[in-house]
Amino acid sequence: GAREVAEEGSPIPSAAALMALGLPERLRARLDSIGDLDRILQSLPRLAPAVEQGPRLLVFRAGGSSWGLPMEHVREVERVGKVTAVPGAPAFLRGLVNVRGEILPLLDLAALLGSSGPAVAPGRLIVAQASPGEPRVALLVEEFNGLAPLREEEVTPAPQPGPCRGTLEHRGRQVRWLDAAAVFGSDALERAAQLATGSMG
Repeated sequence: GAREVAEEGSPIPSAAALMALGLPERLRARLDSIGDLDRILQSLPRLAPAVEQGPRLLVFRAGGSSWGLPMEHVREVERVGKVTAVPGAPAFLRGLVNVRGEILPLLDLAALLGSSGPAVAPGRLIVAQASPGEPRVALLVEEFNGLAPLREEEVTPAPQPGPCRGTLEHRGRQVRWLDAAAVFGSDALERAAQLATGSMG
């Protein structure tokens, strides 16, 4: 957000900073009347290169660890509302949730990651998509911890293929880069369901 950019000392003019924070209605109308609003909006990417210079991760906690999901996979974030249970579903499928009129499967990310950490009551969800052709899902997480720049040269690659593509440091903590396709892509979920069914039988 604008606060993070400001903390990093990027030279953003005050008008652009106001735009990022949401202008008061009166000021917005005044700018609009003199034709500046469109100009400011169009120039924002040039004025704030720190925001546009590369991919970012949405950082969150799941299973007691910090994870980061590239923003290209994130559609929105929400509080967890009413969950409708699905009888006979694998343990990682908590149920179904209604997000703005769309019924989505609510996936327990900690369970999918095989976490054995302490059970924390999760209260947030990420509406995410493993790739453009994949169905949208809701991922249950414990809390959000902001955004982190994803600079691949600063990532320590994972020693083997799996849910984590590598690790990076953000605000003094180790963040694991979540491999979307390997965790909640259709093929991955199908394999997880088969494993869950096998273990139940």
